[in-house]
Amino acid sequence: MKARGAAPMQECVTGDGAVSASRPEGSFPFKVFFRLVAYKGEFKSTHRRNVPLAGHSLMKQSVVSLTRKVKFYQLVVFDQIVTSGSLIKAAAALNLTQPSVTKIVQELEHHFKAPLLIRGPRGVTVTEIGELVSRHLRSILADLRRLNDDVDAYHRGTSGYVLVGTLNSASVSVIPGALDLLREAAPGVIVSVRQGSLNQLLPLLRTGELDLVIGRIPDGWDWHADAGELAVTRLYRDAFCVVAGAKHVFAETGATAWARMHEFPWMLPPRGSSFRHVAESLFTRVGMAPPAVVTESTSLLTDISLLQNNRTLALMVKGVADPFIRGGMLRAIDVGEVLDYGEIGCFFCSGREQGPALQAFLECLNKSASRVDASRMIAFEDGGPRGRMEPAAGHLA
Repeated sequence: MKARGAAPMQECVTGDGAVSASRPEGSFPFKVFFRLVAYKGEFKSTHRRNVPLAGHSLMKQSVVSLTRKVKFYQLVVFDQIVTSGSLIKAAAALNLTQPSVTKIVQELEHHFKAPLLIRGPRGVTVTEIGELVSRHLRSILADLRRLNDDVDAYHRGTSGYVLVGTLNSASVSVIPGALDLLREAAPGVIVSVRQGSLNQLLPLLRTGELDLVIGRIPDGWDWHADAGELAVTRLYRDAFCVVAGAKHVFAETGATAWARMHEFPWMLPPRGSSFRHVAESLFTRVGMAPPAVVTESTSLLTDISLLQNNRTLALMVKGVADPFIRGGMLRAIDVGEVLDYGEIGCFFCSGREQGPALQAFLECLNKSASRVDASRMIAFEDGGPRGRMEPAAGHLA
């Protein structure tokens, strides 16, 4: 029976989770318990006092247990077995004996407490648990390969990954030239190109999912919401044009052509995009009534296919349209002037270090942009008063 006025008692938990004693709440424990952990011949003392075995502690112990019991080369062997579908082929690929490979599988199955492979006359297949392990393992190995490539790229600048976001205009004009140059200068660098709108790509750039984004610099960029976090460097200036199928019936030319264009169906970028804003500003400036029938699209292949009906008109960046005009699929309608699309630039995350692989790509991108810029300058000069544009400073170094 508890004495009157005595402090409430509290249990004390030892290192192995057993209740060992009671003591008054708020007082110093009667005993201090230690747990000795043996690891590679070294002993560590862990002081535990009044700490319940919470889920977080169990999770940490599980991770430690996994790293001690499962060796990395065992996972590599298992991945090779799944890839080849055979213990014999996996052993040959890794220069191991089949009994050694079989023993590694047994050790993994013992650790995960479930069979990982089903052996049959034509090889092996994975169980449900084996597929789960294999799926996570592929992600681990991919990260390891990426780490190795990044380290190698840091030292040599001749390999690694570069993740590029782009709009249609850059993907057709400047990027192919940069990739050709990069293939000669650093063939080991892998460039992954993702296409989308600026509103889709800039958030990915901020989070590090992209290394850079190439696209039209929005008007008034200095006041843009992303201007503080992102930096942009000018690459070149582009124009856009009105295009139709090669056999389109529209025959008007010059400034008077706008008066009849609204009668035809139009293919335009989605509302809210920077290109749609440019298009609507153009229609207002030339006094053209809004088109009665509009199809919104961000797919270049859809645009080209629909224009083949020889009834639809579209606005297209000149760098995008030129290959299809030269190929005889499209024709540009003469509206009496060069239509200025604006500056194409390269967006970066401010303060993020650029590795050697990215620097190698940027050097090639700069050379490709210089060639595109020279051709665009000729077009602007031939286009009259609106065409002359002074080169902007800030090319990529």
